[in-house]
Amino acid sequence: SAGADEARRQRALQEAVDVEDRVVAAASAQRPQGREPPARAAAGQGSDRVEVRVLGEDAGEPVLDQEVDADVGALGAQRGDRLEREEHVAQCRQPDHEHVGTLGQGPRRRVRVRHPPDVSPRRLRRRSERASRYRAGVERPDGFVEVRRAGIELLVAETLAHVDPEAWFAPGRTLADAKGRGGGVGCIDVGGVAAVVRTYRRGGLLRRALPDAFPTSARAVRELAVLARLQAEGVPVVEPLCAASRRRGPLRELRLATSLVDGAVPLPAFLARHPELRRAAVRRAGEVVGRAFEAGLVHPDLHPDNLIVSSGEASAEEVIVHLLDLDRARIASAADRVPRGAMLVRMARYLLRHREDLAVRVQWSDRLRFLAGMGLDRAARRALLLELGPALARQAARRGLDLDPLPGASAPRQS
Repeated sequence: SAGADEARRQRALQEAVDVEDRVVAAASAQRPQGREPPARAAAGQGSDRVEVRVLGEDAGEPVLDQEVDADVGALGAQRGDRLEREEHVAQCRQPDHEHVGTLGQGPRRRVRVRHPPDVSPRRLRRRSERASRYRAGVERPDGFVEVRRAGIELLVAETLAHVDPEAWFAPGRTLADAKGRGGGVGCIDVGGVAAVVRTYRRGGLLRRALPDAFPTSARAVRELAVLARLQAEGVPVVEPLCAASRRRGPLRELRLATSLVDGAVPLPAFLARHPELRRAAVRRAGEVVGRAFEAGLVHPDLHPDNLIVSSGEASAEEVIVHLLDLDRARIASAADRVPRGAMLVRMARYLLRHREDLAVRVQWSDRLRFLAGMGLDRAARRALLLELGPALARQAARRGLDLDPLPGASAPRQS
């Protein structure tokens, strides 16, 4: 009957208010003296629905509607809406819509539970440890926030979070001596900061069909996380600013923005322009790579163009080296680290394959000086060359590359 429905609706409303009162009371008991008490929940009723606005805070944490649903049996929501709310709670962000449930048995009644409009997603993320995991499946670096707007997703430095998201996709100016697959590197000004942006391109068989489209933003986010991790470990890397993705139909366009290093050029170009600084630059490059290896860097495509070099301001003989372009790289744990020899062999093979295109021809003295910069003494350098020489010779023979003889290394067998 109508009277029974009205009584059931009143009981559900009273239960919701009682639950919120208990939450507010617990938050008030835990709140330090001198702070403003949390706002009470305001509940209103109409002829055909019950509306509950959650305005309280539990020990500094906004009260989410999942807590109300867990305690108020009469406000049970539909299963699909509950799963969506649980996802929002796990991500510590406000929902993009109003959640609708039903009142027990009898005629259907619409019940809406809303988050407070004055609690921003940024505030929610900062106050919860669960917000530290970004949706790409990597740990969100300190000092970065997530921004979403109109098909654009950003993981951006807090100092640049106020910038219009579209600004990260502005056409970039040509950057001299920049290296990038498909010419996807340019320079833009964002929020008063000069940034280098690189648009991700596909390689292999998919590069013609899908030159710059990816299912998710994970690739850019992971590279930014690797750069941030190395920077926190004291490795000289280019400063990461933003990992940006923009929807393009069912796929996404990806960009990574890093801080511009004035006057920096790739290592081979610097050696050709400054032969008097060749020794210092090569040794310093070895130091940077050695520190990255110690921090756990595993890079599947490490080569000299991943190192940019500039002259120091204090002295003309000072060189500054930064590591960049860590696409598909990762930080491995101590138990899961790849032997550095494999990455060094990959770098040596790159020098053989592109020696006609490089601005300078790399000598064995440069290789030895690079290893010295990594912290290897004379005996350790010779032992490493003897260890890696046969592997490099076999790879060069398979690819038809001419290899300068290594000291003490035997030539590969001819089948």
